[in-house]
Amino acid sequence: MVLKVVINLVIIRDKGFKVVIGLRKGPSWDLAKEDGWIEGETLFEITEACKNDTTIMYLLSDADQKTAWNSIKDLIHGKTLYFSYGFSIVFKDKTGVIPPNDCDVIMVAPKGSGTTVLILFLEGRAEERAYDTGIAMGLGYIFPTTFERETYSDLTGKCGIPMGCIQGIFKAQFEVLISNGHTSSEAFNETMYNNCSTTARRGALDWMNKFYSATEPVVEELCESVRNELKELRESQLWQTAVTVRSLCLETQKN
Repeated sequence: MVLKVVINLVIIRDKGFKVVIGLRKGPSWDLAKEDGWIEGETLFEITEACKNDTTIMYLLSDADQKTAWNSIKDLIHGKTLYFSYGFSIVFKDKTGVIPPNDCDVIMVAPKGSGTTVLILFLEGRAEERAYDTGIAMGLGYIFPTTFERETYSDLTGKCGIPMGCIQGIFKAQFEVLISNGHTSSEAFNETMYNNCSTTARRGALDWMNKFYSATEPVVEELCESVRNELKELRESQLWQTAVTVRSLCLETQKN
């Protein structure tokens, strides 16, 4: 999610909006500089960036949002506070992330392979600012929701199709291919871990075995079906004729 949001920041910047990034010094800082963000102009440390912005996009991980909150909470009075995920707000009793009453709170939450924009209506100009942000990103459609609905649907998704199910299928396919004579390198499928949040990784670990048990027989059946279809194709008259014709063509080329 964070990667998608950073891409959206680039889109907004390239459309003429004034955008600065607040980061901690480290690998992310260096990557931002490589991507064209200029230190002291469009790239600052987190608290410094929050001092001068009118819309603060709070895009740290769930755990880091809790850790950093005390350092920025007094810098957002009268501003717009933007989230890309509802976890910190919905579970504010655990995270301590409680926005002041005099700021607008909005959320634009890109999800999955499509684009979903989710908005919490509070007060002031929060609604139109949320729509403005979504439109600036070039989103195909926008619809309202609540932080709570977004959070629970997102957590379910991270345990279900996007992570738990896919990881279970990865495991099933990997083992089925090995059992059918393929090497581990051939059977290996790249995982999505490096581009996923820690919450999504947790969903994969918690639920992949159940999805694996459910899908392994399906993958085994798929593998057997593919093997039989290819065998049937190779033994067909059309295929045998094609083999003969190709061999004659090769002989002609040699001569």
